[in-house]
Amino acid sequence: MRYYQDFNHKQALYDLIQKYAVTYGVSIIPTNGKRPAVRWKEFQQQAPSLRVLDDFFNPQRFIGYDAAAIITGRVSDLVVVDFDTRDAFYAFREVLPDLVQENVIQTRRGFHVYLHVPDHLPMPQSRSSKDVDLQGPGRYVIMQGSKIDGFSYQRYLGPNGGGVNQRLPLQFHEVTAADLEKLDDYLAQLPRRSPQPPKAPERPSQPVEAEKPAEGQSAPAAPMPESILDAAQSPDRLTIEDLQNLYLRFAPQMGRNNTLFYIASLGRDHYFSLEEMKKALTRLHIQAPPPLKHPHETVTQRRREAERTIGSAFSYRRQAIRQRVLGNPDQLPNTVRETLLRQKQTDAIRLIEGLRLKGIGVGEPFTEREAVEALSGIVGRYSIRGAIEGLRGVLQPSPHTPLPAAYGGTDDIAFKSSLPTELSWRKFGVQKPDKTTSPGRPPQIYLMPSNENLARWLSVKNSKIRDLLSLDDLKSAKRVRQALHRRFIERKPDTYNLGLLQYRLGMCRRTVQNYNNEDPMIIRTIQFHTTALDWENFKYVMPDFRPHPGCFIQDKYGNRYPYQSKIVVELLKARKEPRYCRQIANHYRYLEPRPTIRPKIQDEVPAKPPPPRRFKLPEVNYIEIKPPSKPKSVGKKGSPPKPVQPPLKPAPRAGDQKPKQRPDRETYREPLPNADEEALAQRVREQINAMTEDPQDRATIVATRRLVWRHKMGPVVKSMEVVRKRRNVRKPIGFLSTILRCGDY
Repeated sequence: MRYYQDFNHKQALYDLIQKYAVTYGVSIIPTNGKRPAVRWKEFQQQAPSLRVLDDFFNPQRFIGYDAAAIITGRVSDLVVVDFDTRDAFYAFREVLPDLVQENVIQTRRGFHVYLHVPDHLPMPQSRSSKDVDLQGPGRYVIMQGSKIDGFSYQRYLGPNGGGVNQRLPLQFHEVTAADLEKLDDYLAQLPRRSPQPPKAPERPSQPVEAEKPAEGQSAPAAPMPESILDAAQSPDRLTIEDLQNLYLRFAPQMGRNNTLFYIASLGRDHYFSLEEMKKALTRLHIQAPPPLKHPHETVTQRRREAERTIGSAFSYRRQAIRQRVLGNPDQLPNTVRETLLRQKQTDAIRLIEGLRLKGIGVGEPFTEREAVEALSGIVGRYSIRGAIEGLRGVLQPSPHTPLPAAYGGTDDIAFKSSLPTELSWRKFGVQKPDKTTSPGRPPQIYLMPSNENLARWLSVKNSKIRDLLSLDDLKSAKRVRQALHRRFIERKPDTYNLGLLQYRLGMCRRTVQNYNNEDPMIIRTIQFHTTALDWENFKYVMPDFRPHPGCFIQDKYGNRYPYQSKIVVELLKARKEPRYCRQIANHYRYLEPRPTIRPKIQDEVPAKPPPPRRFKLPEVNYIEIKPPSKPKSVGKKGSPPKPVQPPLKPAPRAGDQKPKQRPDRETYREPLPNADEEALAQRVREQINAMTEDPQDRATIVATRRLVWRHKMGPVVKSMEVVRKRRNVRKPIGFLSTILRCGDY
């Protein structure tokens, strides 16, 4: 029952959105609560099309939005007077009753009054007053039919008009120049709303002392390899089916031969034999569709090409399978990383993670120069400076006080303990500053923040989930996001909405899709939600509105149809058991690595030399030949036998000819035996080549001879007449072959 209620609400909202878009041409966007669910900057300049609105609000989609908003301003020719209280609305109605007619929406606390501004009038700017706001350019308001926290925004008909109505659309009131002047005078009399400064995030007022390791122990180091290429790592429980799925997925993108070589190399590294790879991938390579304008290849040519490519992959040495490290507790929590990504501070992640992997622990001091030298080749100088500026409030820089040894020292014991010591200078590999060698301003010293301080500074929870990042992953901002996306799917394979994945990384949907396509180890499974249709429920599940590519009807035989009610009725009459299929979110999983267990290599036994070849006489079968027997006499006794005459063969007729022998493939390169057939083949070749300018579509003499020989002269002449009458034929020789093969002449 809950499903039908949600569906009816979304269907009603979708109907209102279509009416508003068609009638008034306003710009509408989906919202999660009162916040936009999509990036709406482009929709401030141009209203979304009906197709885009169908993608946003179609109730058959997986992501259903319960609320929508109308963007005010010139894009919609609309301004909205927003009343926070009912008393303010009643006072406005008494002063300007002409502006309040059938254009009012009731909100949770007050009302919205919609005013249409024609093109020839100036658009009022947005302004805020006490209990009254004017929503103009750059603003949006929740539209009629939206449902937020159980409250529905409905049209207000007044106390004498029946209260509220959810399905009856508004009628925008078109204002005049005099109405705009009265509205401006009324808003100017209201007191201004006192601005409230935004609350700053809580930051530690004093530096937090680092936890020192116990006596006799050193700071923990990150057990991280230098390079982990997850795309080439071995998946766990790798099967022939997984290799075939990888080939089918990446062949259209990377090319058939390149993909075949890569998948064959992957199977070689996982101890599949050459024969197993040929048996698994050769048939797929033959059936894979070629790119456009690719020369024709026979099945034999494709098979030879696949066998050569797979053999080339197995000619290289098998690569070792690298195991994946599961985690590092000294790295940043995922909550801190995701917050920094959404704030466009990816360089801060690269700086902190890189220094920690280089051995600088929590609470240890470092300077900008030390960070540049330690992360040389990984993070650039300007990226480090930008990260330090972004983390200025949590890095806890010390005051510009000279260093003790280089600038005379200080008597503050607490400050001395926070400055670099002789051991730390040697640890960072930096020469100790000196008065004579380092004149000028002393370097700024920073302390490595802890995870607790970072989480408190960003107002997020200090999560215990910390995915692994290596130094290679920190070489660019894109690699950081790709590694976090890959680790998340590897750690928790499940069904995910694309909006969730983009929110984690702070990127757009297209970027997340590109990350999925670039990593061959991320497997996406398309899923469908099916509902059996009968005479009772198909009207509720299958309303007639604009079709969507993610929904279709499927019968019990697997045939698919567009989702329309008339088609469902026909399938129900035929008892084909139709089912409504709706595409939902994809399932993501990562091919896990299996343990690198090498097969036991047996000791090589020297092969025995082959025995010497000896000459052997061929076997000869001897047949006994008997002398011919004398024929028995037929005449009288003593008379010689009559000669036996062989049967006479019928004499050949004048019209009989020698039976025609079918020439083989090489014979077509020679002229046909019949002069008329040879002349027809030459004439067909000239006419076909005159119809096309593309050299790849031209006909050869071998092809025309084959057609004349197989289909005789009469059908070829009739088919050529059909080809000459037809216009805009892209490949005339192919069209002629089709006509002859089908007998359509």
